[in-house]
Amino acid sequence: MESHQPEALLSSLGALVSLIRRERIQVINAHRAEGHLFAALASLLVHQDVAVVRTRGDVRAPKGHFLNKFLHCYLTDAVVLPAEVMRQPLQRLGLPPEKMRVIPFGVDLRDFPGDSSPKQMRRILGWPEKEPVVGILGRLSPVKGHTVFLEAARLVLQVMPQTAFAIVGHEARIKIRDLKELAERLGVAHRIRFIGFVANVNVAIAAFDVAVVASTGSEVICRVALEHMAMARPVVGTRINAIPEIVVHESTGLLVPPEDPRAMSEAILCLLKNPQKARDFGRAGRRRVMEQFTLDHQVRRTERLYRQLLKRR
Repeated sequence: MESHQPEALLSSLGALVSLIRRERIQVINAHRAEGHLFAALASLLVHQDVAVVRTRGDVRAPKGHFLNKFLHCYLTDAVVLPAEVMRQPLQRLGLPPEKMRVIPFGVDLRDFPGDSSPKQMRRILGWPEKEPVVGILGRLSPVKGHTVFLEAARLVLQVMPQTAFAIVGHEARIKIRDLKELAERLGVAHRIRFIGFVANVNVAIAAFDVAVVASTGSEVICRVALEHMAMARPVVGTRINAIPEIVVHESTGLLVPPEDPRAMSEAILCLLKNPQKARDFGRAGRRRVMEQFTLDHQVRRTERLYRQLLKRR
């Protein structure tokens, strides 16, 4: 579907049509623009009722040209959005509200036990057990706000110098050495632990007292905030896209403006100085995930949409 050769594209379209006919497929859920167009064209060619669904997980607004409007408004039965904040860009396309369905991402609670002891995990990681740990988890990319996190760490350490900070995630558009150089310039390198990639993120999250989502953009799904909450960790998050729909201010965590290290440091200090409040936020976050954001919730909502489309057709 990503080929630039017309012959390959036609061959792929023909293969998709054959697959739909052979397997009697009734619903196609496309997750990328190429797949969306192919699904719509295939549904026209098979001469049978096939519902076309587009699941969007991209923060970028859809292109507003005529063909894209026609594709969404007339050749698509439903568009699945992971957050309410994504409705507005699609409304500008003229997509009717009844065609938009918000189905938030869900986490599998079996992978995220909410009763994990920070001290136990720190022993596994070789960290001191008594130091409060503030952690950020995610790929090393500018949009994830690691530089803001380090600047906030400098301000926190002026008040609570015994705090440790953990940066967990693989290199993407930022190298670990770049963040280490910034930490040296800020005078906080001795309190920062760079963990790199970890296969089981729950092990790292379990070692946190406070989890930070410092993102400056993106985050229309924000799986990491859900993972922190599933592990019963209080979250300091930025007011970006879907984060305020997940993290409830003064209930499951604290929300701060993006790119504001002082506000972030104050929120972190508030939780470190009030460990009971932090624990209450963590437990409330775990309950919120159990009530609204599990993998089972996502599956049931998706299945309900499919059945409604099939009944309607």
